[in-house]
Amino acid sequence: MIVASPWTKGGWVNSEVLDLTSPIQFLEHFVYKKTGKKIIETNISSWRRKVCGDMTSVFYRRGRSDAADKITPVVRNEHIGRINNARSKDLPSNFIPLDSTDRDNIRHHGMPDWFNSFQEKGVKPACAIPYNMAVNARIENGAFTLDFGVGKCDTANKKVAVPFYAVSHNNYEKPETKGRVWNFAVEQQKALNYPWKLDEFLEDTIDMDVHGPNGFFRSFKCSKSSNLGVRVTERRRGRKPILVLEMVEKGHRYDVRDVSYKLFEGKKTLSRSNRRLEIDLTASFGWYDVEITSAEDPTFYLQFAGHVETGYNSFTDPLMGS
Repeated sequence: MIVASPWTKGGWVNSEVLDLTSPIQFLEHFVYKKTGKKIIETNISSWRRKVCGDMTSVFYRRGRSDAADKITPVVRNEHIGRINNARSKDLPSNFIPLDSTDRDNIRHHGMPDWFNSFQEKGVKPACAIPYNMAVNARIENGAFTLDFGVGKCDTANKKVAVPFYAVSHNNYEKPETKGRVWNFAVEQQKALNYPWKLDEFLEDTIDMDVHGPNGFFRSFKCSKSSNLGVRVTERRRGRKPILVLEMVEKGHRYDVRDVSYKLFEGKKTLSRSNRRLEIDLTASFGWYDVEITSAEDPTFYLQFAGHVETGYNSFTDPLMGS
């Protein structure tokens, strides 16, 4: 969606989950603020209202200091000149023609390796969005359990719910179902704990990924007997985004590496004598991508990636724009 408004100028990016009901929810909010009258579209379910935003995060908030117009105005004569010059250009020729065999191969096997799409370089200013997410895992009582949490966010006009999906890259239950997906919607300040029985994983290891909005990603790889003794949470300290790693069980030593953003060199360690680690994400605009391993357990591998929301505006992912 492209939003054109005096209160959105500047080429900002918004990554809140929105859908076709979001403009309707925005109109409800706008009419109420403007007139004091509540007008409700009763066909929008409560689930969809919580999961899909009302678009208010798209617009400038009162007092936002970075709302100044930074757009370079179009120079009319130069712009018209480019349009006129386009009439004399040859037809495009820098394409690869596809015959019926190529089309059938793409239809059945996907795009070939030579087809690449490119992300424009650089970053754009990004709106603050109402997410404060956490997903951690534990193994106990004969189950692998994911603990989902969505914290309170001061920038939201309403209670939100966050959609996640989990995918198992190992077989779970018979018949064999590698790649099986589970969908979740987690309401703000209402923790959700979901267990998978260990004896229903058909292999000796667990390989589970979790995806959420705006680049949120978790990967849990371990044996059924592993101690998943690290919990990761997102924090803010004023405008400063912080990633907190905590060791929650005894006996193991964990190595932490920055995969993508060069926030620190080499590795940091979690151990019995250093059970807590805070990583300042200011240099990466709140984006993070860390991996955690254990020399004591070669099957153990965790990866945590995403963006810490502070309630203030930020920038898009510098890794994607590099």
